[in-house]
Amino acid sequence: MNNLNQQLNLLIGDTKEMESLENKDECTILIISDSHGQHYRLLDIVAKFGSECDSLIFCGDGCGDMIYLLEEAAADPEYAKCLPPVIGLVEGNNDSDSYSFAPSPDRISRIRCPLRNTMNACGHRIFFTHGHRCSLFYGSEALVEASRADNADIVLFGHTHVACNEFKAPGVNVINPGSISLPRSGQPPCFALLKLKRNSSFADIVFYQITASGYSPYIPSGFW
Repeated sequence: MNNLNQQLNLLIGDTKEMESLENKDECTILIISDSHGQHYRLLDIVAKFGSECDSLIFCGDGCGDMIYLLEEAAADPEYAKCLPPVIGLVEGNNDSDSYSFAPSPDRISRIRCPLRNTMNACGHRIFFTHGHRCSLFYGSEALVEASRADNADIVLFGHTHVACNEFKAPGVNVINPGSISLPRSGQPPCFALLKLKRNSSFADIVFYQITASGYSPYIPSGFW
């Protein structure tokens, strides 16, 4: 469950939960991107998988959908139980850099959406961005270079609408969860669960495709 407060590091949740995530021996992170207005899919995925996860990272192009999700959680205590305790989101090329957020009629604030951010989990450093400023259609080199200043070993991005998982030397996992609304390269709508363990460089990533009957594991082939 998340307290819906955006902290100075622009992550959403309680700072104690963020410290707890950093110090865990293992964790599960729900990664979603590119909802492009299909907030109903975003809400359903979080309802199904969110309570099992320690964090949710949204990689852009649908930050308005994320605000819809946060306001739904503020209005519905049962749905609020589905939200992971730590949430990160970044601005995509179709997003604004901030959104009005009204968790109650007497409280209105703004949620800021940075172009990039980081999160610490189980001894790992996660860099996440939408990626539209990293020349992604020429490869992931510029993206990895952008993450180096943050000493990240996990790099998450969106924008291409193509799910992929690459291991780039030296020791960087580069992951795109795909798009839950407008997939490309013949892929289905999809998202990902990332499982991390302290003192392990192996990132256990499971992609899920969205089907008419629900969700099922999916192995993406090829690259964007």
